[in-house]
Amino acid sequence: MIDFSRPHFNQRIVIRNGRVIDPSQVLNQKADIYIADGVIASIGESPVGFKADLEYDAKGMLIIPGAVDLCARMREPGQSQKGNIHSETHAAAAAGITHLCCPPDTTPIIDTRAVAALIQERAYQSGYAHVMPIGALTHGLEGQHLSEMHALREAGCIGVSQLRRPVKDSQVWLRCLEYASTFDLIVFLQSEDQSISPRGGMHAGPTATRLGL
Repeated sequence: MIDFSRPHFNQRIVIRNGRVIDPSQVLNQKADIYIADGVIASIGESPVGFKADLEYDAKGMLIIPGAVDLCARMREPGQSQKGNIHSETHAAAAAGITHLCCPPDTTPIIDTRAVAALIQERAYQSGYAHVMPIGALTHGLEGQHLSEMHALREAGCIGVSQLRRPVKDSQVWLRCLEYASTFDLIVFLQSEDQSISPRGGMHAGPTATRLGL
Protein backbone atom coordinates (compact mmCIF):
# COMPACT_ATOMS: atom_id res chain seq x y z
CA MET A 1 0.00 0.00 0.00
CA ILE A 2 1.35 3.40 -1.02
CA ASP A 3 0.61 6.15 1.49
CA PHE A 4 -0.68 9.25 -0.30
CA SER A 5 -1.40 11.25 2.84
CA ARG A 6 -0.88 14.98 2.95
CA PRO A 7 2.97 15.10 2.98
CA HIS A 8 2.95 13.89 -0.67
CA PHE A 9 0.42 16.39 -2.02
CA ASN A 10 3.01 18.80 -3.43
CA GLN A 11 5.20 16.09 -4.93
CA ARG A 12 5.17 14.57 -8.38
CA ILE A 13 4.78 10.81 -8.32
CA VAL A 14 4.88 8.07 -10.92
CA ILE A 15 3.51 4.57 -10.28
CA ARG A 16 4.87 2.07 -12.77
CA ASN A 17 3.95 -1.43 -13.97
CA GLY A 18 0.61 -1.74 -12.15
CA ARG A 19 -2.65 -2.99 -13.64
CA VAL A 20 -5.04 -0.03 -13.79
CA ILE A 21 -8.72 -0.89 -13.38
CA ASP A 22 -11.37 1.82 -13.58
CA PRO A 23 -14.86 0.79 -14.77
CA SER A 24 -15.91 4.43 -15.23
CA GLN A 25 -13.28 4.82 -17.96
CA VAL A 26 -13.44 1.21 -19.21
CA LEU A 27 -9.82 0.71 -18.16
CA ASN A 28 -8.28 -2.68 -17.47
CA GLN A 29 -4.67 -2.59 -18.58
CA LYS A 30 -1.10 -2.38 -17.39
CA ALA A 31 -0.03 1.26 -17.40
CA ASP A 32 1.99 3.91 -15.59
CA ILE A 33 0.21 6.63 -13.63
CA TYR A 34 1.54 10.16 -13.25
CA ILE A 35 0.40 12.24 -10.27
CA ALA A 36 0.96 15.95 -9.70
CA ASP A 37 -0.37 18.12 -6.86
CA GLY A 38 -2.42 15.25 -5.46
CA VAL A 39 -4.33 14.48 -8.68
CA ILE A 40 -3.75 12.11 -11.61
CA ALA A 41 -2.11 14.07 -14.42
CA SER A 42 -1.93 11.23 -16.94
CA ILE A 43 -2.38 7.49 -17.40
CA GLY A 44 -0.05 5.76 -19.83
CA GLU A 45 2.05 8.53 -21.34
CA SER A 46 4.17 10.94 -19.34
CA PRO A 47 2.98 14.58 -19.41
CA VAL A 48 5.32 17.00 -21.14
CA GLY A 49 8.09 18.11 -18.79
CA PHE A 50 7.01 15.74 -16.01
CA LYS A 51 9.82 14.96 -13.57
CA ALA A 52 8.96 12.64 -10.70
CA ASP A 53 9.98 13.32 -7.11
CA LEU A 54 8.93 9.80 -6.09
CA GLU A 55 8.65 6.60 -8.10
CA TYR A 56 6.93 3.36 -7.09
CA ASP A 57 7.00 -0.06 -8.72
CA ALA A 58 3.51 -1.60 -8.62
CA LYS A 59 4.38 -4.78 -10.51
CA GLY A 60 1.87 -7.51 -9.69
CA MET A 61 -0.48 -5.02 -8.02
CA LEU A 62 -3.87 -3.56 -8.91
CA ILE A 63 -4.43 0.19 -9.09
CA ILE A 64 -8.12 0.89 -8.57
CA PRO A 65 -10.35 3.82 -7.54
CA GLY A 66 -10.76 4.28 -3.81
CA ALA A 67 -13.26 1.91 -2.20
CA VAL A 68 -16.45 3.02 -0.43
CA ASP A 69 -17.55 1.63 2.96
CA LEU A 70 -21.34 1.93 3.16
CA CYS A 71 -21.53 1.43 6.93
CA ALA A 72 -18.50 2.64 8.89
CA ARG A 73 -18.94 3.55 12.52
CA MET A 74 -16.59 6.38 13.46
CA ARG A 75 -17.04 5.87 17.24
CA GLU A 76 -17.35 9.64 17.47
CA PRO A 77 -19.32 11.29 18.92
CA GLY A 78 -20.23 9.05 21.84
CA GLN A 79 -17.72 6.18 21.94
CA SER A 80 -14.34 7.87 21.75
CA GLN A 81 -12.90 5.27 24.13
CA LYS A 82 -13.07 2.81 21.20
CA GLY A 83 -11.74 5.16 18.53
CA ASN A 84 -12.42 8.47 16.85
CA ILE A 85 -12.84 9.97 13.41
CA HIS A 86 -9.10 10.56 13.08
CA SER A 87 -8.15 6.96 13.90
CA GLU A 88 -10.94 5.38 11.85
CA THR A 89 -10.38 7.45 8.71
CA HIS A 90 -6.63 6.87 8.97
CA ALA A 91 -7.21 3.10 9.13
CA ALA A 92 -9.63 3.30 6.20
CA ALA A 93 -7.19 5.23 4.03
CA ALA A 94 -4.45 2.71 4.81
CA ALA A 95 -6.75 -0.01 3.43
CA GLY A 96 -7.57 1.90 0.23
CA ILE A 97 -10.98 3.13 1.40
CA THR A 98 -11.47 6.79 0.49
CA HIS A 99 -15.17 7.32 1.29
CA LEU A 100 -17.05 6.21 4.39
CA CYS A 101 -20.78 6.38 5.07
CA CYS A 102 -21.38 6.98 8.77
CA PRO A 103 -24.67 5.48 10.10
CA PRO A 104 -26.87 7.62 12.34
CA ASP A 105 -26.60 5.66 15.62
CA THR A 106 -23.96 7.91 17.16
CA THR A 107 -24.41 9.56 20.55
CA PRO A 108 -26.13 11.92 20.03
CA ILE A 109 -27.96 10.47 17.02
CA ILE A 110 -27.50 12.15 13.64
CA ASP A 111 -30.93 13.74 13.53
CA THR A 112 -29.83 17.38 13.65
CA ARG A 113 -27.76 19.61 11.42
CA ALA A 114 -25.23 20.20 14.22
CA VAL A 115 -24.23 16.54 14.63
CA ALA A 116 -23.87 15.98 10.88
CA ALA A 117 -21.75 19.12 10.57
CA LEU A 118 -19.54 18.10 13.52
CA ILE A 119 -18.72 14.72 11.95
CA GLN A 120 -17.80 16.27 8.62
CA GLU A 121 -15.69 18.97 10.24
CA ARG A 122 -13.71 16.40 12.24
CA ALA A 123 -13.21 14.31 9.10
CA TYR A 124 -12.00 17.36 7.18
CA GLN A 125 -9.51 18.18 9.93
CA SER A 126 -8.18 14.62 9.84
CA GLY A 127 -7.78 14.74 6.07
CA TYR A 128 -7.49 11.01 5.38
CA ALA A 129 -10.88 10.02 3.93
CA HIS A 130 -14.22 11.56 3.03
CA VAL A 131 -16.96 10.89 5.59
CA MET A 132 -20.55 11.07 4.35
CA PRO A 133 -23.11 11.06 7.19
CA ILE A 134 -26.34 9.11 6.95
CA GLY A 135 -29.07 10.89 8.89
CA ALA A 136 -31.77 9.34 11.04
CA LEU A 137 -34.98 8.50 9.19
CA THR A 138 -37.05 9.30 12.29
CA HIS A 139 -36.34 11.57 15.22
CA GLY A 140 -34.10 9.77 17.70
CA LEU A 141 -34.50 6.59 15.60
CA GLU A 142 -37.66 6.02 17.62
CA GLY A 143 -39.81 5.23 14.59
CA GLN A 144 -42.55 7.72 15.44
CA HIS A 145 -41.83 11.19 14.05
CA LEU A 146 -40.05 12.14 10.84
CA SER A 147 -36.61 13.65 11.22
CA GLU A 148 -35.76 17.08 9.82
CA MET A 149 -34.60 15.65 6.50
CA HIS A 150 -34.28 18.98 4.75
CA ALA A 151 -31.87 20.24 7.41
CA LEU A 152 -29.93 16.95 7.29
CA ARG A 153 -29.66 17.21 3.50
CA GLU A 154 -28.42 20.78 3.78
CA ALA A 155 -25.86 19.65 6.37
CA GLY A 156 -24.38 17.12 3.94
CA CYS A 157 -26.18 13.86 4.72
CA ILE A 158 -26.33 11.65 1.61
CA GLY A 159 -29.25 9.58 2.87
CA VAL A 160 -31.31 8.48 5.85
CA SER A 161 -31.69 5.18 7.67
CA GLN A 162 -33.48 3.53 10.54
CA LEU A 163 -30.80 0.81 10.85
CA ARG A 164 -32.24 -2.19 12.74
CA ARG A 165 -34.76 -0.15 14.69
CA PRO A 166 -38.32 -0.77 13.52
CA VAL A 167 -40.96 1.62 12.24
CA LYS A 168 -44.12 -0.25 13.20
CA ASP A 169 -46.59 2.19 11.69
CA SER A 170 -46.85 1.71 7.91
CA GLN A 171 -48.28 5.22 7.54
CA VAL A 172 -45.12 6.63 9.13
CA TRP A 173 -43.05 4.52 6.71
CA LEU A 174 -44.96 5.94 3.77
CA ARG A 175 -44.48 9.52 4.96
CA CYS A 176 -40.76 8.91 5.52
CA LEU A 177 -40.26 7.56 2.01
CA GLU A 178 -42.26 10.38 0.42
CA TYR A 179 -40.42 13.04 2.41
CA ALA A 180 -36.99 11.55 1.64
CA SER A 181 -37.74 11.44 -2.09
CA THR A 182 -38.62 15.15 -1.98
CA PHE A 183 -35.02 15.95 -1.05
CA ASP A 184 -33.43 13.24 -3.23
CA LEU A 185 -32.17 11.36 -0.17
CA ILE A 186 -31.25 7.68 -0.38
CA VAL A 187 -33.15 5.55 2.13
CA PHE A 188 -31.01 2.72 3.51
CA LEU A 189 -33.23 -0.16 4.60
CA GLN A 190 -32.43 -3.40 6.40
CA SER A 191 -34.70 -6.31 5.53
CA GLU A 192 -35.44 -7.70 8.95
CA ASP A 193 -38.65 -8.65 10.71
CA GLN A 194 -37.84 -8.24 14.39
CA SER A 195 -40.82 -10.35 15.40
CA ILE A 196 -38.94 -13.30 13.86
CA SER A 197 -35.21 -12.50 14.03
CA PRO A 198 -34.75 -12.62 17.84
CA ARG A 199 -35.73 -16.30 17.80
CA GLY A 200 -33.12 -17.17 15.18
CA GLY A 201 -35.61 -18.19 12.48
CA MET A 202 -34.63 -18.91 8.88
CA HIS A 203 -36.33 -19.33 5.51
CA ALA A 204 -38.51 -22.41 5.13
CA GLY A 205 -37.01 -24.86 2.65
CA PRO A 206 -34.81 -27.96 2.22
CA THR A 207 -31.99 -26.64 4.40
CA ALA A 208 -34.33 -25.76 7.27
CA THR A 209 -35.98 -29.19 7.00
CA ARG A 210 -32.62 -30.98 7.01
CA LEU A 211 -31.59 -29.08 10.14
CA GLY A 212 -34.86 -29.92 11.85
CA LEU A 213 -36.05 -26.31 12.11
